[in-house]
Amino acid sequence: MQPTLKRTAQLAWPLILGNASIPLLGIADTAIAGRMPGAVDLASVALGAAWITLAFWAFSFLRQATSGLTAQAVGRKDSRQISSLLHKGLCLSVGIGCAISLIGTLALPGLLSLANPAESMRATTQDYLSIRLMGAPFVLTLYVLHGWMIGQGQTRLAVSILLGLNLLNIAFNALFGLALDMGARGIALGTLCAEATTAIAVLIGLIRRHPELLRGFSVQGIGQLMQANAWVMGRTLALLAVFTWFNTQSSQMGADSAAINAILLTLLSVAAYSLDGFADAAEIQVGQNLGAGKKDWARLALRSTALCSMGSAVLASLALFALGHIAVLWLVPQPQIAAQVTPWLIWLAPIPLVAWVSYWMDGVYLGINAFKPMAVIMVLVTAGVYFPLNLALAEQGLWGQWASFWAWQVARAALMLGWFWTQLRPRHFSV
Repeated sequence: MQPTLKRTAQLAWPLILGNASIPLLGIADTAIAGRMPGAVDLASVALGAAWITLAFWAFSFLRQATSGLTAQAVGRKDSRQISSLLHKGLCLSVGIGCAISLIGTLALPGLLSLANPAESMRATTQDYLSIRLMGAPFVLTLYVLHGWMIGQGQTRLAVSILLGLNLLNIAFNALFGLALDMGARGIALGTLCAEATTAIAVLIGLIRRHPELLRGFSVQGIGQLMQANAWVMGRTLALLAVFTWFNTQSSQMGADSAAINAILLTLLSVAAYSLDGFADAAEIQVGQNLGAGKKDWARLALRSTALCSMGSAVLASLALFALGHIAVLWLVPQPQIAAQVTPWLIWLAPIPLVAWVSYWMDGVYLGINAFKPMAVIMVLVTAGVYFPLNLALAEQGLWGQWASFWAWQVARAALMLGWFWTQLRPRHFSV
């Protein structure tokens, strides 16, 4: 289908909706834990969920590499390769997931000793994490399935599955956590059941609709997928390093600074939902059209996704300028804390005007399977710009943190756009 602004919006809006639903998992867990007597269950769930999210998100490259490679295979109408990518992705997700479950369980006592949580919550946190780690194969399988569907442009189906996972999670958590009074263990078990049920149900549904997926099961060429995943993993780890250090540094500055940055980053993540959706739309349209050899349509895809992404960035920035103070009061209905956060919106609100370039470029790079340069650029700007500047401005407090974060955003956008324009565009989009 020829790329247009309408087609781009049709691909992106389900993904934006799906991305916006992701926080429901954490909100539901927190809301249910908050209705249990005492603070131990709530604190254990909050700490455990943060660790699990970090551990699982480090392997989100399984979705990104799968979607980029699948999009090009769809463009080539290579049904065998499309099926093979799913086979290989599932083998990797189950293998890596089982390794995470085993290694994580063995390392858990040592990690808890290093983190040294309050003695009252140590046992509860360990129980929560032990159960959640068992879900790694199912979570990574859902990453692969999500990427495989996005690569084919099946964004509504992918988002329906994500919404179904969220609803199941709420239902199971309420059942085990509240109705059966199992506390934090019940919440962990509920989330595990939701993840397992969703992954298994989706696989069964796919096999029923496409029985040919079981025929000719092949992992030939799995090395290519592993290599692509390795590069995207490097990029993901560099991204994680920035946000992990940002949060760690905030906590070292004191409770007020930690609270300010937590609220600002929450607002930034909401603004990022639309940028992520249009990045995925770019990946789908660029990848499929290049795979089909339609360079003219691929160039149209570049223009339409760039315009949509830029437009969403402008709207997000205007919303943060105009409504940011209201959002802060809604998140934290305590005037004394909100008053400390509001002045820092001037640092936050313009970020989408720069960040949209790197989000859009991420989608384009994935669509043309340029995994290596995407990873190298991320590592370079993280190690060469963010951390040196952040450490140099460490004594400057919050503004030093945000100055280095801004420099990282600008450098990343500039390098990705520059490399694309001088190296990738002539190679992939020239007549």
